[in-house]
Amino acid sequence: MAAVALLRKNSRSKPAESLNRTVQFIVRDAQQNTPATGLATIDSDLKVMVTPVIGKRGRPLSMRAAKNRVYSANGVGSGGEPFPEVPLLWLLISARAKAGSKYNLSTDSHWAIGGGHPFKGRRVSEFASISESFESRMVKSRHSSANFMKSSWSEILKVLGATYSLPAAAGLSQAIPARPGSLEVSCRIDNLMGMSGRYSNLDDKRNAAAKRVLLPVLQRAIDREFEGKMREAARRGLLEDVGLLRSLGVVVS
Repeated sequence: MAAVALLRKNSRSKPAESLNRTVQFIVRDAQQNTPATGLATIDSDLKVMVTPVIGKRGRPLSMRAAKNRVYSANGVGSGGEPFPEVPLLWLLISARAKAGSKYNLSTDSHWAIGGGHPFKGRRVSEFASISESFESRMVKSRHSSANFMKSSWSEILKVLGATYSLPAAAGLSQAIPARPGSLEVSCRIDNLMGMSGRYSNLDDKRNAAAKRVLLPVLQRAIDREFEGKMREAARRGLLEDVGLLRSLGVVVS
């Protein structure tokens, strides 16, 4: 109740509004500081080259637009055993197309290619265009997931009525805002990355990443918001009342 009394004295906001707004600030801070994978890093890791789409007039189109870019293996081998000379993209496509492959088992067949290997039953003359199509789609798909971890915060911001810069992916997070009409309010947020319940192996990997990356990011966001609030309290001369601070749960030493 001390917090409510302090809020009434120093702000026009109602408890629920104030709490939800603070949570918005924290989650937006967390989203902005959640790392993303750069597209150049993805291209380098997958060893790809980028070429322009050839237009109807036989001329290359501008690659400023993503739709005009074609991604393909640059011919450099992955260096990994047992086929070090084979490009990584080719190895990944083959692994995705093979039922029961180590790759599909480790990813719960989430990215499996149905119908067997793409070259199966096709003419040799078609291999190049088929390979290029699969390679380009795979790289573009990887590009689209570069902000996967950052987007895991968007649903929370959406529910709280805040602006967010990345699409809100369903099932990655949830929030229960504080409701007006009560002096005692609470706002619950849950980042559910790695908790889909559908892909056990992927969930384990994503949950480990969430604990390793997202928890520290969220804690730093909370710390920054608290420090900001304390600076404002100091500006208003509220830090001089030790009894008030202790009633709010602030440790005073």
